[in-house]
Amino acid sequence: MPFLRPPELAADDTPGIAPVLHALEQIPQASRVLLLQPTSPLRSSSDIEGILVFQRERECPSVVSVCASGKHPQWSYRLTASAELSPFLPPAPADCRQQLEPAYALNGAMYLCDRAWLQNHSSFVGPGTLGYPMPPERSVDTDTPLDWLWAETLLQHAGEFR
Repeated sequence: MPFLRPPELAADDTPGIAPVLHALEQIPQASRVLLLQPTSPLRSSSDIEGILVFQRERECPSVVSVCASGKHPQWSYRLTASAELSPFLPPAPADCRQQLEPAYALNGAMYLCDRAWLQNHSSFVGPGTLGYPMPPERSVDTDTPLDWLWAETLLQHAGEFR
């Protein structure tokens, strides 16, 4: 291993970008960064190849993987202290989900940036970032035991999604 992450960058509350920026300091010859989060076990080699081609063909500085949102943000609410619903967004001029503009969410699987752009923005998402769509069956982000169970279920049925 060429270097170790310092302990102050290995805490539970360390911002995810901090270890990446530290790694760039250790590897000055790197021109791009592709972060593959271990919590995305269903990402495939074709997804990795795809995001690299996507960035090269579009000549953009930053690409992140996304998938269609399972729950449209238009139907998201806060709960007040008295349990009253308060919408996150202004009301939509739509009566049903099918009338809403498609929404996408970061799926956490892949973050690809040019080195200089990343160092300038200190984030993988910023002006000029493009979304690389992935299918939902490869977009599981295993942050909870339920996510893990869902990933295992999808793996058992992987052949059914092709």
